[in-house]
Amino acid sequence: MLMFSGITKTYGDIRALDDVSFSIPKGEVTGLLGLNGAGKSTAMNLIAGLLASDAGTIRLGGLDAFDAPIEYRKKIGFLPETPPLYLDLTVGEYLMTVARLKRLPKPREREVLRVMASTGIEHAKKRLIRSLSKGYRQRVGLAQALLGTPELLMLDEPTVGLDPSQVNEFRKLIREQGAQHTVLFSSHILSEVNAVCDRVLVLHRGKLVADTTPIALGASGHEIRRFRLVTEGDKETIRALITSVEGVLTVDYTDGAFVIEVEAFRDVDVRRRLFWELSAHALPILELTLLADSLEDAFIRLVTAEEGK
Repeated sequence: MLMFSGITKTYGDIRALDDVSFSIPKGEVTGLLGLNGAGKSTAMNLIAGLLASDAGTIRLGGLDAFDAPIEYRKKIGFLPETPPLYLDLTVGEYLMTVARLKRLPKPREREVLRVMASTGIEHAKKRLIRSLSKGYRQRVGLAQALLGTPELLMLDEPTVGLDPSQVNEFRKLIREQGAQHTVLFSSHILSEVNAVCDRVLVLHRGKLVADTTPIALGASGHEIRRFRLVTEGDKETIRALITSVEGVLTVDYTDGAFVIEVEAFRDVDVRRRLFWELSAHALPILELTLLADSLEDAFIRLVTAEEGK
């Protein structure tokens, strides 16, 4: 288990992290979210042992990052935003070099072949890294992080610069590794978190503002509920009827189809009222659906609320 307790980190007058605490149990895939400058990379570098905190403690598997730095770091596989690749080496040569630096037991070739197979780069073993695409370089970076079967796998913005097909492939790799490792990855792309995470930690201006699941984050904090209403009839008549229903705040009409989005306060269920009002005027309800807010909507609301404090 990773314990990140009471961590504060400053750079001059800038407080990158302000008394942040969380824990991650074994086998969980956790996303660390936040806007640029929220403190994500600082937190990742602290956990990786690349920085020292001003206050607080970090422990992994019972080891303290400060008191036992060497043994602590052996438990971590880290893929930074820019993979630490040697472009003039072949994939096989590079991974053997990393295996030696990590002082993995011999025969190291077996471990190199294992991580190449798990990341799908076996056929690129003899290719120079400089000749690989961005997506395959990321796979090589992931392979070096997996050497030695670390307890914690850390990925910092792992899909930045990848095309959509490469992003999908890398998400699949992350999900697969979640079955064998505790995974922590930072991102500002919420769709990634929704696709691969069991849990979400949200940082904003150095503070932890949410610790929840993607589903709970998408459902929390809404004062407004949105509905999608499909009906037939005169547009202005329908608009007038709907806006007369108590609890309805706004109505937007989508041109080309009788589709109306209704916004109403969460504590007022307007569906029955809409049904009786429209049926009284012989207007059919072809569809009435409660719309789930996207993770992006929830994140924006959360950050906006924090800005207002």
